[in-house]
Amino acid sequence: MMDNEEETTVLQWPDVLVIVSYFLIVLAVGVWASRRSERSTTSGYFLASRNMSWVPVGASIFASNIGSGHFIGLAGAGAASGIAVGGYEQGASYLLVALGWVFVPVYLSSGVYTMPEYLKQRFGGERISVYISCLSLALAVFTKISADLYAGALFMQMSLNKSSEEWLYISILILLGIAALFTMAGGLTAVVWTDLVQTVLMVLGALVLMVKAFSEVGGYEGLVDSYPYATASERARNRLNESCGEPPSDFMHLLRTVEPGKSNYPWIGMTLGLGILELWYWCMDQVMVQRTLASKNIVHAKGGCLLAAYLKFLPMFLIVFPGMAARVLYPNRVACASPEACTRICGSARGCFNIAYIELVLNLLPVVNPLLHISSSTSYYSALPCSSSHSLTPNFILPAHFILPALPCSSSHSTPTSYLPALPVPSHSPTPTSYLPRPPLSSHPPTPTSYLPALPCSSSHALTPPLPKGVRGLMLAVMMAALMSSLTSVFNSASTIFTMDVWLHLRRMCRRRGREGSLLSAPPSDVELVVVARIFVTAMVGVSVVWIPVIRNNATSELFDYINTINSFLAPPICAVYLSALFWNRTTEAGAFWGLMFGLAVGVFRFALEFTYTPPPCGLDADYVEPAIITALLTRLHYLHFCCLLFFLTILVIFCVSLTTPPRPKDCRREVKMMKCSKGKVNPLLKMNPVHMQAASEYLNDTSGK
Repeated sequence: MMDNEEETTVLQWPDVLVIVSYFLIVLAVGVWASRRSERSTTSGYFLASRNMSWVPVGASIFASNIGSGHFIGLAGAGAASGIAVGGYEQGASYLLVALGWVFVPVYLSSGVYTMPEYLKQRFGGERISVYISCLSLALAVFTKISADLYAGALFMQMSLNKSSEEWLYISILILLGIAALFTMAGGLTAVVWTDLVQTVLMVLGALVLMVKAFSEVGGYEGLVDSYPYATASERARNRLNESCGEPPSDFMHLLRTVEPGKSNYPWIGMTLGLGILELWYWCMDQVMVQRTLASKNIVHAKGGCLLAAYLKFLPMFLIVFPGMAARVLYPNRVACASPEACTRICGSARGCFNIAYIELVLNLLPVVNPLLHISSSTSYYSALPCSSSHSLTPNFILPAHFILPALPCSSSHSTPTSYLPALPVPSHSPTPTSYLPRPPLSSHPPTPTSYLPALPCSSSHALTPPLPKGVRGLMLAVMMAALMSSLTSVFNSASTIFTMDVWLHLRRMCRRRGREGSLLSAPPSDVELVVVARIFVTAMVGVSVVWIPVIRNNATSELFDYINTINSFLAPPICAVYLSALFWNRTTEAGAFWGLMFGLAVGVFRFALEFTYTPPPCGLDADYVEPAIITALLTRLHYLHFCCLLFFLTILVIFCVSLTTPPRPKDCRREVKMMKCSKGKVNPLLKMNPVHMQAASEYLNDTSGK
């Protein structure tokens, strides 16, 4: 174990050099990609001129998903409850195959720029597309941007050893500024090519940390054996007199019990509920689908989806298992189990699981001037090099059941001050979770029975060599890459939705009302649309910063839980509408719209209940009595189960309303149904400017009704 709450982090010059090199490389790639792109046109800015090959497309899909929120959230969830959170990553691989072979042919054949635009073509009218656009932007702010910003800022805070609230927001502003500049300057071309560089960096850097983490805990078997006992030495008790912070007994199970309150990952929710969420996220969300729309053709789109699917098998090993190792190595910090200790360590009384990956990066990788090393397979100090200048660290903490060796690394074994008395074995059976500080060095010659001999000074028992200098800087660059890749992707996709769906809708409204001479009555130019997109990115930055305190004070200590909780409340109706539009020809515009409205009302009710009612943290809930409505709607109804319920209720509303309303006339229907697009033939309108495409289709849109 390596807990040490007083440890400070210092970046050495090799670390700084690696970080600076990362920014220079990414900047160079971004400038190169920007010069190759047609940034002044909407097709070039939003869809990279539809000229991307499968490798950057697949890498960009992966990098857009694996942001700093994933590194922090997945590792934190792994530290809190084991491997079950890896189900999110494994399931994504299969949905990415569905994206390439089932959904992308439809989207490419439709010639759309955005997902709401597809629904506009399918149903006619504009109210559905505008609503989906606004909801997609809200989800981008609540989950993607704010969560990644919080995770990145938390990482920067701890890297710089700054704990104040001011430093949190200073870090956020720095990160936002860099990401926004990349997005506004280069468009999707720059985003995709820099994502490729950052994917390589993230995978290699995370691989280094994974190997080091497994080595420190004794490999896979050592991790599985140690995890159940990795609890903090200071633990509070809840109102039921149960110890806080205990790891679950089923930590190596992907599918867990559905009993309310017993698991964060019930098996019904992880199969049905998670399937609904991931279907929306991978096959219907603008951020992911936009990368495939930028492909040269359907073959490259499918290849990119396959590459991303293979890459999605990696996070279980690169992030989740290291998060579990962080709990084993730093139980008093990562698994803190009292409100006072957690507040002191990470500023949150509800727990510090979110710092699991950060602890590994800052404390595990570069061992600066290491003095001793604990072998993960034995209970002794490894011998130090024979030198009188070496001294042992007095505040090192070891499990109480370890018997420490005494003799120094010396051929004579004669220096009295170089002996370390062994820790006594307690009369009771010690648990691995109890810790005692290492006693100070003895100044008197020991009695032979009080000490165990140290290992002789030999090459076979030498210190495990530290990793090269600069590895900490590499991992800092990895976290920066994760943050930058996800933020730039979300900024570009959100600005695409706003510009192509919301802004053009406002333009059409002004023209229909006959406001001649106004700025909004003239046809929009490509330059105007690009400028509007860049301005909107700036506006999103401000809104995202305002939402940060809500994330920080969230009722759960796990960032990944927060992200998926919000998605479970708002995304199921969107998924239901897209599936109905794709697979059931009888779905009407009225059915889809009222299904969305019903789903929104139910989802917002649960959303408001979840984030306005916050129970006290474990250890401060002695007098807490949970209201009956909270027990029924929150405690006993898991958010993934709520996701299933909301999805099927929305489908029912769509079905009933569609059967009672007339379908859209066949002569006004676009050929955007699933069976018409199985061969992936691209719509000839693809090469047209979207403004001209809008003019060409205006008659059909206007005759479809509201």
